[in-house]
Formats: sequence, structure tokens, C-alpha cells
Amino acid sequence: MTTPQAVRVLNEARALSVLYHNGTMSRADLARALDMTRSTASSLISQLLADGLVVERLDAERGEVVRTGRPGIAISIRPEGAFFLGAEIGVGYVIVVGMDLSARIVARRRVTFAIEGNRPDEVIRLACQLVRAVIADLPDASRIRGLCVTVPGLHDHRGVLLTGPFLGWRNVPVAELVRGEFGDRMPVLSENDANAFAIAEIYASPSDETKDLLCLFMDYGIGAGIVAGGRLFRGRHGYSGEVGHMVVAETGVIHRLDPPGRWENLVGAEAVLERWRQAGGSGATIGSLVQALQDNQRAAWEAAEHWAYWLGRGLASVANVIDPGHVVLGGSVARLYPFVADLVHEALRRHVFEDYQVPSLALARHTKDGPAIGAACLLHQEMLSLDLISRRRERWKVS
Repeated sequence: MTTPQAVRVLNEARALSVLYHNGTMSRADLARALDMTRSTASSLISQLLADGLVVERLDAERGEVVRTGRPGIAISIRPEGAFFLGAEIGVGYVIVVGMDLSARIVARRRVTFAIEGNRPDEVIRLACQLVRAVIADLPDASRIRGLCVTVPGLHDHRGVLLTGPFLGWRNVPVAELVRGEFGDRMPVLSENDANAFAIAEIYASPSDETKDLLCLFMDYGIGAGIVAGGRLFRGRHGYSGEVGHMVVAETGVIHRLDPPGRWENLVGAEAVLERWRQAGGSGATIGSLVQALQDNQRAAWEAAEHWAYWLGRGLASVANVIDPGHVVLGGSVARLYPFVADLVHEALRRHVFEDYQVPSLALARHTKDGPAIGAACLLHQEMLSLDLISRRRERWKVS
């Protein structure tokens, strides 16, 4: 049974969603958009004003010319009305961002940690320290709506990381450990980094192009967020998008995972750096490889061309199955793409089936911090969602 309180919360979410997508609106326009009477909409707006989630503005403030009579009053989202925290635990680094109700990033922090010998509890404690630093950067910590933490690997619905191969983690209760740091006052959820990255891309450019989208996040591991019909596709157990585990060859450049011919053993950061070393180059980061490409070093180009071939070949297998209209490339390794874009397209076209319409490829709009931003966007999306209440109960487990 839907209670009056639940109806009010859902109507507030609807109003905030309309204002977020349309910008400043008159009271009459907002009432029409919500299909409400003016009196019902007025009561709803009064509650949103009292909660500090919206503000009133003169029509003149939004560039409208007032010809006669008193200036009209319009309503817009109050950016400081709510804040959302997104944390990305990557391979050797943590990034935390704070986002306001207008979906603008207002705070950011980053720290690194040693990959070898890392302990999950220590890394999560480090991440929580960074979260506290971001909270201190926000103008009003009392308006924080939640924290979403991303980690590369398989997550179940309870917030447990089942496996994170490149961190060496297994069966880590990420959400539970974070809740242990903050208590019940902070709603917490965890998410796969590639899924969060996909949400960030949808938020960056909501359009027809992003309705059917493959977001490939390439770092040490290779993951994908699959967007179908404008919604994130998770699969039966929430594991969809683990494309890095596709077997595309007999062997890989590295042997991090069995069988060795898995895609991320060929195109992940560790693999491309090892290929560079095999060709006679030297360097420990993707940034140093990019610099070597800019310096036109032969070994760097050999590694990049090998990467381009296997990236295109693997993408063809994914494209043949899910038929994305557009592919977005993000993560540290995506920095190689502009140097060898033609080779990636050639390998992709060569390996898709005959007469297939090859998807377009582009770099992500969020060239850095994509998973952290997407994690914050997930919480923002929850607040503005029509099934807000049920999802809070199911995923946050907050009484």
C-alpha cells in the first residue's frame, strides 16, 4: 500500500527531476509538466522550498523580459540543497568527488597506494579518510545524501566484491566495511567501476546517441557498462559487462588470468606496458608510453599498433553480440586511441560479420575520474528517480 508520505516523496522526486532536466521554470509550467493542479503543485513547491531543495527566482534572473505588471516568480533547483559522494578505488589510487544537486562536481581529492601487498581493510580505510576530507570541503555536510564506492571486479547485490583480480581481492564486503567507518547515518552502496563510468557518460550527454551505448573502461582490467534503451543493463546477477574475460586468443601478452588468451591479458595497462618492454622500450606508466609515442619512438609504436589490433578485434566480438550504436573509450589506456584510431577501426571492421553497421567510437567526455563521477551520479539519479523508495530499501538497507 502506498502511503501519503511515499506519494509526497515520489512527487518531490518528480519535481526535482523535471527541474533538473528543464532548468528554471514558472510555477504554472512546472504544474503542467507534473500534470498537477496549481494548488497541488503550489503545496509541493512550498515543501521543496522549506526543505531547501529549490529556490525562487525572478523571471528577469533567467533572462526573460517582463513587459507589464510585477515580475513573475520562477522555481529552480538549489545546488546546495543536496550533495552526493562518489569514490573510486582503482589499481593503486583512490579518487573521491563531491557532487551538488545540479550535478556539478564541487570537490575532488586523490591519493595513491602501493599495489603490492595492499590489504582491503587498509585501502578502504584510506578511501574513507579521503571521503572525510571531501566532506570537509563541502559547504554543508548535513545535506549529504549518500556515498557510492566503485571497485573493479564482480559485485553482488549485497555490496560484496566477489573478485577483483588486479587488486588481488576476493569476497571483500566493501559496503559493510565503509558503513563500519561512517555508521548508519551515511547511506552506502558499492558498484562496479565500468558501470559507474557508463552512468557518468549518460549524465554528461543525455541524447539519442547514449540510448544504446557500450562504455569501455580500460585500465589494468577491462570492463564495460552496457546501456540499452537509455538504461544500464546489469544482467541476471549484475555481472554484465565483464568483457575483459572474453577469450579472444590462444595466449596473451601477460598471464594474469586463466586462460591466458583473455582480452584484458592483451589490451589492459599491464599488457600494453609489457609489450612495450618486449619491443625494447622502457617505462612504468601509460603516461610515459604516450610521451614515447609523441617522441615517435619505434618500440612505443609497435606496442600501440599491437594494442590497436587486439582492441578492434575484441570490440568486434562484443559488437556482434550486443549491437551498440556507439562505443565510448575511457580509462588510462584510452589515451592511446588517438594515436592509432585508424588501426582500431580497421581491425573492428575486419572482424565484424558481413554487412554489419560498425558502431562509432569516441573518447569519453569524462577523461578522468569517470567512475567516481558516475558513482555520485548514481546517487543523484536515485534521488530523482520515481522508484526511489523501493530502491533505497533494497540496496541501501537503511532502516
